[in-house]
Amino acid sequence: MIDWLVYGLTGGFAGVIFAFVVAMFKVGPGKPEFPFFKWAAVSVILVLSAPFGFVEFNTRQYRAEFDKQIDQWYLNTDYISDSGAGSGIDYWKVLLKTDRKAIVLVIGKEKESWGGFDRPIVRLNWLKDGKGKWQIDSDRVEVLRSARLDKDEIVWPPYQ
Repeated sequence: MIDWLVYGLTGGFAGVIFAFVVAMFKVGPGKPEFPFFKWAAVSVILVLSAPFGFVEFNTRQYRAEFDKQIDQWYLNTDYISDSGAGSGIDYWKVLLKTDRKAIVLVIGKEKESWGGFDRPIVRLNWLKDGKGKWQIDSDRVEVLRSARLDKDEIVWPPYQ
């Protein structure tokens, strides 16, 4: 919840600043009145939706490159436990990909002892080896959120 609050406040602030900068070049003597609040609303919506759009585009574009390797990583890890029916990887997103480096966010689903579900989030950093294959940089695997592992960090953009 705090992720969404921080995301909304910073995105709203950035959108208003963007609208203010646009207004500086549109307002002046002899120019029509500038609809600042309309520009601010549109800017806030764009600033808040752009990171999600970028991540969704990357995930659709590069899904095939990581799909089998992420499943293999899950089978060999204890970051996300297989604690019963409905547990495992819920989904994953490609945050960033360059020619030699990629960052993937894996969102799991773990059954809790009380019957509910925890959603652990793990950030995987990938590097391309000399043969052109993607390998997980095991030194840079980071658990961002997990009730079982007592981790709670802000995730940006706030996937849950």
